[in-house]
Order: sequence, then C-alpha cells, then structure tokens
Amino acid sequence: MKKYLTLILLLLATVVVSAEEHMEYMGVSLGMPVDEFTAAMKEKGYVVAAENAKAPKGIRLMQGDYAGGKVTLELGYGVHTNMMTSVAVRFPQEKELSKFLTFYEAMKRVVTEQYCTEGEVINEQGDMTTLPKYGMKMDYGTVMISVDPDKAFTLILTYVDQYNTLEERKLRYD
Repeated sequence: MKKYLTLILLLLATVVVSAEEHMEYMGVSLGMPVDEFTAAMKEKGYVVAAENAKAPKGIRLMQGDYAGGKVTLELGYGVHTNMMTSVAVRFPQEKELSKFLTFYEAMKRVVTEQYCTEGEVINEQGDMTTLPKYGMKMDYGTVMISVDPDKAFTLILTYVDQYNTLEERKLRYD
C-alpha cells in the first residue's frame, strides 16, 4: 500500500510540474536554464554579444535579427536558480519621432493580436518623459512594450516568465 501511495504522489508531482506554463520568446520556452536558452537562440541565428563580458550577473547579452532588423537581447536569469526570468528585445534607436511612433503603434498591434485572447491589457499612458508602457499580462507571464529611459526613441519589448521570476524572488528574499 505504501508503494502505491508513493507512486501516486510521484505521478501527481509530475503532472503539476508538467502543467507549469512558461512564457515563450520566438517559440522557445523561458522555462529552462540560461545556458540551454542561449543555445536555442544560437540555433535561431543569435550570437553572444561582445558587450556580454561587461554585463552584470543575471544578464546575458545576445545580438541577432528580429522583425527584419538587428536587435540586442538581454536575457534575464536568476542568480540563485540560473533559470530564465525574462527576455528584453532592444531595438535600434530611431532618429525621427514620427517613425518611432509608427513603429511603437505597430508593435502594440502585434502584441495585442498575439496575446489578446488570453491576457489582460496593461496600458500606462504618458509621454516620452513618463515612459508609456503597453502590454498583456497572462497567468504565465507578461509581454510589455516600453521606451528606454536612457535612449530617446528606443523601443524595448520585454517577455517576463511569471513562474521562474517568482521562484527567484522566493530564493532571494527567504
């Protein structure tokens, strides 16, 4: 009887673990260690950026193509868990406000179309000094569009994994 109870508990634990849903970037789940995620991004044509050597612990920098242009990826990972927590896609700085606003609106449409059926809209209005944000919040994570506070007219598209971020916070503050 004890063997059966143990077996049932193990099966339940397996179901719970496999039921965890993680945020994805380009079809790759953030529910993995940073080294595995980096390898998956390399398969998609990204390379580790030269600036990565100076990146703080918990950030890995990569470069590659996204939406037809060169971008920098900031892979966020837990310093305690080594698991992926986020991917921030930094687009090149736009020189003209009108082009930047057109791109911002286009990215809003893409995020809305992709996540609108499962997410709650996040829409923090503002101007360029108050950094407007737009995105979708789901049970498993958040996708957010924001403006880089350090570089005018630079868009950042951020994917945050809810589960891994919570696990990292628990370890950090416990």
